[in-house]
Amino acid sequence: MRIEQLIYLIEIAKNGSISAAAEQLHISQPGISQAIDSLEEEMNTKLFQRSKKFGTRPTEDGKKAIKIAKEILGKFDELKEVSTVESDQLTGTLSISVIPSVCMSVLPKTLAVFKNMFPLVKIDLSVQGSLQIENDVLNGKIDMGIISNGNYEQNEDYLGKLTFEKLHDFNTFACVGQQSPLSRNDSISPEEILNYPIVIPNSDFKMYHKITKLLKKYGEPNILFTTGNTEVSKRIIAEGLGIGFYTDLELKNDPYVLTGKIIPMRISGEETPSTFGWIKLKDQYLSTTSREFIKVLKSAIFVDF
Repeated sequence: MRIEQLIYLIEIAKNGSISAAAEQLHISQPGISQAIDSLEEEMNTKLFQRSKKFGTRPTEDGKKAIKIAKEILGKFDELKEVSTVESDQLTGTLSISVIPSVCMSVLPKTLAVFKNMFPLVKIDLSVQGSLQIENDVLNGKIDMGIISNGNYEQNEDYLGKLTFEKLHDFNTFACVGQQSPLSRNDSISPEEILNYPIVIPNSDFKMYHKITKLLKKYGEPNILFTTGNTEVSKRIIAEGLGIGFYTDLELKNDPYVLTGKIIPMRISGEETPSTFGWIKLKDQYLSTTSREFIKVLKSAIFVDF
């Protein structure tokens, strides 16, 4: 049994296809197939079921083997990092995906400090909605994600597969343009919001589900449009075309707020804060690079909030 066989095993399960795994790992398909055949022979069991309809899926023994393989590779990575940590010269790539509110607030400072401390680490960064980030972590496409309102206790898709650590709680504000008749108000009720068109993120974002769930308690919301582009929605709100919704994480030091083009109001009767934190696969080894990034992120949050 060789380390590369364990890597192939995990990659095939992740991609659901031997050819896709071979392409991802930049090796030949016959090579990876032969390695898995050899592993199955050595273990005297079938690790994958192959079919045209469902692709390549792990058997029950395969699932057990994949879990153990991840633990072994985690320890292997930990062993490789011993000399790296002692020399304070972390290398490699950290793949991470974050929600827009984090990208526009604490992330720039976090990246600046982290890159100054560990200049040899390459950061592969993407910005997505929380639901897409959860899927990407679950499918092994990224090392970790930063999302809002992680709660997997009642979600069968994520139960036992992902871990979430809360970083901070934030309140949600309704935002209007400076010319809006509501701009002089300190707060607004859900019933009042129903009288105006709203601009919200698309359904990949948990803010969409939070706001529509709140408003539907009182009636049908008038959705002007949905978008995944935070800057576009702020421009529309500043023009007075609708009410938008952001957390104080996003609004702190926001240029639209600082110049008075957007006015935030508290939503009366809405006591549930938004929580953001980081997630990873439950059985995934957390690398030194990831741990150091989280330390820097926590420090940036502490300083700013």
